[in-house]
Amino acid sequence: MTRILGHAKMPVEVTRKGTWAMQSRRFSGLLVIGILAIIYFVAGKLGLMLASLHASASPVWPPAGIALAALLLLGYRAWPAIFIGAFLVNVTTAGNVATSCAIATGNTLEALAGTWLVNRFAGGRNVFDRPQGVFKFALAAAISTVISPVFGVTSLGVAGFADWANYGAISLTWWLGDATGDLVFTPLALLWSVASKWRWNKKEAAEVGALFLLLVLLSGVVFGGWLAVSARNYPIAFICGPVVIWTAFRFTQRETAAGIFILSAIAVWGTLHGFGPFVRGTENQSLLALQWWTAVLSITAMALSAGMAERRRVEEELQQQKVVVETANRTKDHFLAMLSHKLRTPLTPVISALESIETEPAQTEEDRCMEPKSDLELEIAHVLLIDVVDYSKLLVNDEIELLQDLNQIVRATECCRTAEANGKFIRVQTGDGMALLFFRSPEEPVRCALEISKALQAHPHIQVRMGVHSGPVNRVKDVNDETNFAGSGINVAQRVLDCGDAGHILLSEHVAGDLAQYRHWQPYLNDLGKCKVKHGLCLHMFNLWKDNLGNPEIPERLRRKRRWKQESDIVRPVSLPHRPRSLLVLALVVAALAMVISSLAFFQRVSLRIPPSTSPEGAASKAMALIPEKSVAVLPFENRSEEKANGYLADGIQAEILVRLSKVADLKVVSRTSTQHYESAPGNLTEIAKQLGVAHVLQGSVEKSGEVVRVNVQLIKAATDSHAWADTFDRKLTDVFSVESEIAKAIADQLRAHLSGREEQEIAAKPTDNAEAYDAYLRGLAYTLKAATTAATTLGAQKYLREAVRLDPKFALSWALLSYVDALSFLSFNLQPTVALREEARQAAETALTLQPNLGEAVLAKGYYHYACLKDYDVAVRYFEQAHQFLPNSSRIPESLAYVARRKGQWDRSDSYFNDAERLDPRNVNLLTQHALSYVERRRFTEALRKLDQVLDITPDDVDTLALKAAIAQAEGDLSAAAAILAPLRPGADQSAALETQVYQAILERRPAQVITRLKEILATPDPALGYINGELRFWLGWAQEVGGDQAGAQESWRQARNELEPFLKEQQEHYLLIGDLALTNIGLGNQSAALALLERAARAITIGKDAIEGPIPIEFLARVAARMGDRDHAIVALQKLLSIPYDGALASGVPLTPALLRLDSMFDQLRNDPRFQKLASSAPKDSSPQAR
Repeated sequence: MTRILGHAKMPVEVTRKGTWAMQSRRFSGLLVIGILAIIYFVAGKLGLMLASLHASASPVWPPAGIALAALLLLGYRAWPAIFIGAFLVNVTTAGNVATSCAIATGNTLEALAGTWLVNRFAGGRNVFDRPQGVFKFALAAAISTVISPVFGVTSLGVAGFADWANYGAISLTWWLGDATGDLVFTPLALLWSVASKWRWNKKEAAEVGALFLLLVLLSGVVFGGWLAVSARNYPIAFICGPVVIWTAFRFTQRETAAGIFILSAIAVWGTLHGFGPFVRGTENQSLLALQWWTAVLSITAMALSAGMAERRRVEEELQQQKVVVETANRTKDHFLAMLSHKLRTPLTPVISALESIETEPAQTEEDRCMEPKSDLELEIAHVLLIDVVDYSKLLVNDEIELLQDLNQIVRATECCRTAEANGKFIRVQTGDGMALLFFRSPEEPVRCALEISKALQAHPHIQVRMGVHSGPVNRVKDVNDETNFAGSGINVAQRVLDCGDAGHILLSEHVAGDLAQYRHWQPYLNDLGKCKVKHGLCLHMFNLWKDNLGNPEIPERLRRKRRWKQESDIVRPVSLPHRPRSLLVLALVVAALAMVISSLAFFQRVSLRIPPSTSPEGAASKAMALIPEKSVAVLPFENRSEEKANGYLADGIQAEILVRLSKVADLKVVSRTSTQHYESAPGNLTEIAKQLGVAHVLQGSVEKSGEVVRVNVQLIKAATDSHAWADTFDRKLTDVFSVESEIAKAIADQLRAHLSGREEQEIAAKPTDNAEAYDAYLRGLAYTLKAATTAATTLGAQKYLREAVRLDPKFALSWALLSYVDALSFLSFNLQPTVALREEARQAAETALTLQPNLGEAVLAKGYYHYACLKDYDVAVRYFEQAHQFLPNSSRIPESLAYVARRKGQWDRSDSYFNDAERLDPRNVNLLTQHALSYVERRRFTEALRKLDQVLDITPDDVDTLALKAAIAQAEGDLSAAAAILAPLRPGADQSAALETQVYQAILERRPAQVITRLKEILATPDPALGYINGELRFWLGWAQEVGGDQAGAQESWRQARNELEPFLKEQQEHYLLIGDLALTNIGLGNQSAALALLERAARAITIGKDAIEGPIPIEFLARVAARMGDRDHAIVALQKLLSIPYDGALASGVPLTPALLRLDSMFDQLRNDPRFQKLASSAPKDSSPQAR
């Protein structure tokens, strides 16, 4: 058989037919979207004819209901029609293209949000079947319709097409028009677009016609102006109510919705003409009053109609049950009558017995063996049926090859191998697929289905559908005397399977109910409702779709039934109306709330009378009681090897155990960064556990002797300081991987954490088979775990990680860590941010993802590359959110999301992500420092100092933290406080931020003699590993010399600085800090043209729109250069901008400019006589984040 790219060659006719079908479906979809857009446009134009308060805001807005009904009927894919129609309506009415786009976006999002709420909480297209659904629909309409006025009125106000003073009135009109449109037009469109089970007879048709005619007449009486009562606006709207209520009682929701529409249309017409009880001072006020009444009437009538429909359904079901019982009784009576007829002669039984003795031969032993047993040996099986889609259309050779491929895939799954090894698995071949029977857990067939679905992604020519059910089966003999299986377990699974399309994994209600008991399955079970299948069997089915495995679409069979036979085919449970139960639940909720409030009030009073306990044991026990039981922290492992150089093994094994534990969603695991400051075996475990917020602590030690590694571990319950579990593992160095997996699995078992199939696989996964590569990886990992990240630690990590992937090019975990180290260095300037470094970060991340697409560390590394190297924040966020699925306990993910949000200027969201990360990693000093910097950038210095104090509680006397506190004092103008903090510090060149903060302090004080001496000592023997930092320090030396009056020395230092900085610019052409240093150096040398050219280059390298934190840095360089040039206008404009926004300062401390710094900084001396500068320098500092404004 000729094959092309591994697929069977399809006949030309089939290919053409498939192409034509796809084109036909595409054309049909575009046609529907076009028609819907036209309907929306026409309805919108009619609605805006009633706008009076503003041209774009109408209190009557039918398109909202049309859009919601369309999305409920056609699905979310119809949203382009809403957007197009809304845009055309508004662009031809008022505003401009931008405001029309904004309004269209709001209208589209409103319809999508309303559809999601109705589908999620109110029953989707069946929303009007029950009273509860009607009330939920009303709530969904009220909530979702807030979106459009927010988008619309705000955009019109910003563009100047709406008066901000009327913002509230326009928004209310807009919202009420949309909400009422949902309540009136959605039921009408939704119910009349679906065929009804109810068919009028002649009498009922006449009654409906009479009711509608009466409704028109009464509406005319109230709103038509025909009589004096309507012309004089008498409050008689209530006379229309009985007709609507009678319609709801006698007929279905369709007729009720039609009646409400007729009444609403006449009422709007009459109110516009000044007739009826709702006429007010203005046309807009009149229509608003009418719409409130219409909304209440619509909700009431539809709920009543739904209640009556539910009552009728129950009565029909009860009637059917009655017929069944009566039929059974008649059958029983007939049987008894026949029996009594046969026994009418007393001798009849005796004669029959004698006849049987004479005529029947004696039964042999062989006959007794051949006699079928009356009791079948039933057993419960968890059945997975697999069916090849369009199997009968394949050629015979293709059928054989396809089934062989499918058999190999199924046999290779972990679930099948494990079940077969345990002797609890049977595989039965069917004509176009197979049946897999598991006998241990209902999770087995589901996990197997997911494994098969994942494996089939590499075999797109094999299209299967799968059905799962748990039920009784029994072994039977087929015609070939082979063992086969039958029973309801197989039959129901077959019916479930028959409902699916290619890719579907459908579950019966029984299986879904079992899986729903586990939290990790609940998000992936999509309820498809009940449906009649073969032989009238009613099945409640669920669709499983997880991690892009399965098919998220509703099966075509169910979609077709819902579209055309909704009333007859979607089966509902036989039950009485739920109102009493709902009232009981409501009463219980209210009672519970009352009890909680009463308890809080009582305990608040008690706490005022009783002094707090002074017992530390009592306080500790109370704190521990609030900590989740399934929580653990892993303290640093002790290195007991004779060679202290083997400390990397202890660090690496501890870190790898933590990584495996962090992949268990059911556990709370504290990151290593929060535990690394503790000793391996501290004495106050209870206090440490309370600080970390965990109930258990793992201690351990590692000892290497020759080629053998011994790992001792003990799990301690912190509340009682008692051992929960302990063990010792002796392994060869080549098998150290298994220790980490065994320990992680044992801890999870001890804490009774539930492990999903994927989590078990990830814990047991062996990252590499190369022991030397793993040893190099552990050495590189140990460098990344150092408390301070410097150029030296980064280079050490790179060296060993590169060695690891050289030894094993398929070592995905090492590739991922190498990419992360590179990207972090590129962002933080620990290494020179060269193109080569960025390229290595990209290649390493992509290699890791190619090797293991579901490796959380690889996904995280790819996201960090996009964030740190490309500043492609939206793509980075998508990778971070995907990584969270694989690393649910990793604090690095919310931390990374906090960084992204900060760069995008979303400060409140950034704070929220920082708080999430700190809950997972409460003593991570880098995380706390970054959160502090986030406050510094907004000039919220009090909160920043609070975070820095937390850091100093963990790492007292940390030089960089103390320097940052001093920089805050400088920004507040408190030089004496800054001097007191900086005096004891003696940072070296590798602590450039702290060193430059000390130099800046001397410049602000105008007493630079000591720091000049210090800088000369350091620069006498420069460290080449520091890169451009040496040249930056020479710039600072020149500035200090200038302030000290040594102009010649300053010029010489700046010339040397320029000579040292310029070579780095060739490789780092977009390094805006380096460019800024060169600009300040050149202006110091009097080279204005070079300085200005560099400023333009810096402005191109980074912008505020691309980076809200560091984007303003070129503006600060501009302000400083312009000030030194004497260009007051440009300098002051730049300073005004800088003082109004949050950002990371251009100087080493990262503190943004403040009024106090303007008063003290010598670079601004030439501006001091300008009144504009004086105003800026005398203003009070304030929070400059956008939320504060």
